[in-house]
Amino acid sequence: MTLALDADTLDLAERVTTQLGISISTLASRAIRNEALRLGAPQYALDSDIDAIYDEAEWTIVAQQENGRQGNVA
Repeated sequence: MTLALDADTLDLAERVTTQLGISISTLASRAIRNEALRLGAPQYALDSDIDAIYDEAEWTIVAQQENGRQGNVA
């Protein structure tokens, strides 16, 4: 993968990574992940085991809410 950065951005990245003792790749990875999450990307890959666990939990909550609306006790 190749990323193109303007000179000012690269200079800023080099200064902060030197200060923190991390690589520019690490900084870029963190920044891209944070921006993707901020823009609404799912935190975990769809169809992953973790995604399946969250789906199951959501279905359980919906079922409990439906039972509550119908007056049923689960």
